Amino acid sequence: MEREEYLKRVLALHGHRVAAYKKWEFGFRRYTEGEIRFNVFGDLVKQVTQEFVKISTEVKDIQTKLGELGFNEASKQIETLQQYEKQKLMQTTQYQSIKEKLELAKRSCELIKQQEEEEQHHDHSGHNCSMHVHKKNKSIQNNVDMWQVVSEMKTLEEEVASAQSTIDETIENINNTIEEIRIELYNN
Repeated sequence: MEREEYLKRVLALHGHRVAAYKKWEFGFRRYTEGEIRFNVFGDLVKQVTQEFVKISTEVKDIQTKLGELGFNEASKQIETLQQYEKQKLMQTTQYQSIKEKLELAKRSCELIKQQEEEEQHHDHSGHNCSMHVHKKNKSIQNNVDMWQVVSEMKTLEEEVASAQSTIDETIENINNTIEEIRIELYNN
């Protein structure tokens, strides 16, 4: 294979990697929205992981071959791309973990609201004072629980935004590196 063919292959593999990320993100969104179960999402993650490993292995092989052929600049650019891709993978995993916690906190909030509404609508007439005290204590506990969940949600929302910002920066670095590889391809 010639240098140009190797670089074109790296660009094609990058396209495959982008498609694998889209599949992973779509599956994650469906999982967090309750459309698919964890085991189905887990199977998707395994499939995407295998795709990432296959792509990464081929890109590393091309990087090595370009270095052996004396195309050091192209080899360095590919190495940089691989480093950014590794960062993005770790960042995406972290983002999804935080996002999942946020979704669970939102569900907890909804359950607390539902419990409070059920308590409000439950007819306690004919019950003694201890039942009314129990109802009041339960309402206070629900309010405390709600405050804790809302506080946790705010923290998680900030963490999600920060994680997304970090991913966006890494994507920008990846895109810049891809552009450098394109320039390398067409300038020499």
